[in-house]
Amino acid sequence: MTNRILRSRAVVAFLASFAATNLSTASRSAPSPTPIDQPKWNVKTTVGPDADTGGWFLNLGRTGIRAKILPEFPTEFLVTYVFPDSPAAGVIRSGDRIVGAGGRPFETPHVFGYGVGKFGYDGPMRDLATAMERAEAKLGRLSLAIVREDRPLDVEVEIGFNYGAYAPGFPNDCDKTDRILRETIPWIAERQRTDGLWSDRPHLNAFAMLALLANDRPVDRDAIERAARAMAADTDDSIEYQGLDCWKHTLYGICLAEYHLATKAPWALDELREIDRWLRAAQMENGGWGHRPANRPGGNGYGAINILTMQAKIAWALMRECGVEIDEDRFRRAHDFVVRGTGDNGYVWYADGGRDNPGYADMGRTGAAALAHAQTPDEPA
Repeated sequence: MTNRILRSRAVVAFLASFAATNLSTASRSAPSPTPIDQPKWNVKTTVGPDADTGGWFLNLGRTGIRAKILPEFPTEFLVTYVFPDSPAAGVIRSGDRIVGAGGRPFETPHVFGYGVGKFGYDGPMRDLATAMERAEAKLGRLSLAIVREDRPLDVEVEIGFNYGAYAPGFPNDCDKTDRILRETIPWIAERQRTDGLWSDRPHLNAFAMLALLANDRPVDRDAIERAARAMAADTDDSIEYQGLDCWKHTLYGICLAEYHLATKAPWALDELREIDRWLRAAQMENGGWGHRPANRPGGNGYGAINILTMQAKIAWALMRECGVEIDEDRFRRAHDFVVRGTGDNGYVWYADGGRDNPGYADMGRTGAAALAHAQTPDEPA
């Protein structure tokens, strides 16, 4: 298999970690109606290990601890659950407050809220992660400073050192990354359903398939083809006005194009032409796409947004690389849509506004735009 997406370990590491993380927590109950900057600790998942935790809590890595950070105590974790067979079992209890790690107290407070100056992991999350990596690079013993029933204690959690430390060039030339991939890729492959997919959510299916394709284990090639066939069967050129069809057609178009470029399978070309026709029919007058088609006469739908428009641009760019003839004017209009929503600092906003906004928010759209522009490096961005 000629694999053209295996450009670096970074690609495989990202795809595998995204797919694994999301497949393990794919089904959650509806969140409570709280403001966007309020943690939803009461949201519960129904799948995976975290179904036992009773809420949507912070994952403290290999310790097996789940916790939350409260606004009144922004420099500590409040333990909410400890998995019974985890390294922290018998050492840490629910209700403990973790106030330091690796011999250092947590001093930087977590910043709550949503907006410029409020994003990031500074505070207990970053400090604990640093202490954990240092422990894994040595004897695998993580020292924690806790408060239990108002009594300060120093305890030690054996997290192991099998993974070691990340290399300076992480994820390239990194033994830790390679080991994680050796465990994660088979885990993803084992969770493929009999219908060839992993989930009812297109983005999970896409990342899972691309992770297998990028890693290119011969043992996974049948699973990759089953996924490609399933995606082809789940898409056509008919326009519906319900659901989240733009996610499905853009992401599955990317997957089928990458599949064709890797395998040269001729059957995939007709499927790509079918998705190309769908993209043309669903594109809005402003050049973008929303969650679903919205161009029916007399009807209004969700407006066009950058994340989907950039996924469509990626799909079209890859189709063109496959030899599928795309509409270059429509392609350019998709590009122009995101240009109108990109600030001078490079940040990509939700829709095609914000050109003069110097701020930033969450980065998913910016990453999608970077990937889309990278497919056409000779064209002005």
